[in-house]
Amino acid sequence: MKKYLKQISLLAAAVLPCACMVGPDYEKPDNSEFVDFEKFANENGLWKNAAPRDTAARGDWWEVFGDAELSKYMRECAESNPDLKSLFFRVEQARENAGIKRGALYPHAGVSGDWFRTEVGDRSILRPLGSRFEDWAIGATLTWDADLFGRIRSVLAASRADAQAAQNEYESALLSLRTQFAALYFSLREFEAEKILLEKTVEIRESETRFVRDRFEMQTATESDLQRATEQEFSAKAQLTDMLERIALAKNLAANLLGTTPAKLAISPAPLDGVAPEIPRVLPSELLERRADVAAAERAVCAANFRIGAAQAAFFPTVSITSSLGTESTAFSKLLNSSSFAWGVSPQVYIPIFQAGRLSAQKRVALAKHRESLEKYKATVLKAVRETEDALAKASLAKQRVSERAVAAAAAAKVEEFAQTQYEGGVADYFQASEAHRYALMNKLALIKSRGDEFRAAVELVRAVGGSWTPKRPEESGVVEKAERAFERGL
Repeated sequence: MKKYLKQISLLAAAVLPCACMVGPDYEKPDNSEFVDFEKFANENGLWKNAAPRDTAARGDWWEVFGDAELSKYMRECAESNPDLKSLFFRVEQARENAGIKRGALYPHAGVSGDWFRTEVGDRSILRPLGSRFEDWAIGATLTWDADLFGRIRSVLAASRADAQAAQNEYESALLSLRTQFAALYFSLREFEAEKILLEKTVEIRESETRFVRDRFEMQTATESDLQRATEQEFSAKAQLTDMLERIALAKNLAANLLGTTPAKLAISPAPLDGVAPEIPRVLPSELLERRADVAAAERAVCAANFRIGAAQAAFFPTVSITSSLGTESTAFSKLLNSSSFAWGVSPQVYIPIFQAGRLSAQKRVALAKHRESLEKYKATVLKAVRETEDALAKASLAKQRVSERAVAAAAAAKVEEFAQTQYEGGVADYFQASEAHRYALMNKLALIKSRGDEFRAAVELVRAVGGSWTPKRPEESGVVEKAERAFERGL
């Protein structure tokens, strides 16, 4: 027995140094092949080839809005949404699947026990030997698949990359959920401000209708004036009804995002006021590199690359060694006797010679999947660049639009005041006054909407860059300051 064990040890010592992984080494995709980061419109030449930094801190970006109620809902998004929870357990599955693949690298051991009993009939040829036969056996087995050409290691590396991609998808979904809720939250605040304005407008229009009706009864106003005043009143009421519907639907959606029912969610945000957070004029590329979807796409390329190695390793021989040690006896009392012990070693080698093109087809499939994942990665990066450009454009113009709307609303309010005074003084008819009322309300609503757009543009920028744009660490602050100085030099 010692002689055989020595031979097996020598065989393993000779084989293991030869073990290697076949297949291409993984190299991260080069973004410069398909997108020119040296010419980023809003950044003045500071963009570089991206390398995913999904482990970088994304920050509590919602704190920049200074809204305690929003911060509370941001925490609830991560704790209560069932879709997000299902993604969390998908990450758990991916990690455990990688653990399953890792177990294939090591020997597998097990123990077993058997008892066999049979009785023969009177006419059996075994009858002279006895009428009853028993067989007792206890043993242990050890099996090891020698990963000489890296097939198991390639599969394990691919599974680990899949688990990392699943983790990145979870982080991307969490950020998407939070930004979606934040945008909805600011829409609700916008709707609340519009509702208050419309409620005041309805009160004014009702008073205006009574005033015109009194003048009509005194024959100082025409029936056309009365009908126009009535139209203005009920048009404002219809707008208020529409706004109440939008608020109800938005609250239902908010409850769905928080993983609860509308009846259990008591959300009453304050009317939108104040100013939106200051948006930087330029952002460093390190912020975009935090995007979890970019990192997930890169990990998918990595997994596909290792699967090429697994497909290529299938062309080479596979070696497995199975050994057993145990006792076997026809009598239980003799089971532990030295004469009952038995052992065995069974090395197996499988060499694929003819597979009718199956292995070649498997490798071509793996190569095609790698190219597919690479193109998807390119598309993800291009999408990230476009979304960042869009967000920077919206954010940079939103504040300007608010100031312009404010001037227009103030001018329309003065026109409304002049037209009402002229009508009450008999200088102008009610048509001019009603038109002034209409345009004044329209501009006030447009101003509120522009303010909501400004807040939502800030949220969209958070989603585009993968987190907070406010630097938290000194080195990040230096990068932002460098970008700002370069931007100013380019002006």
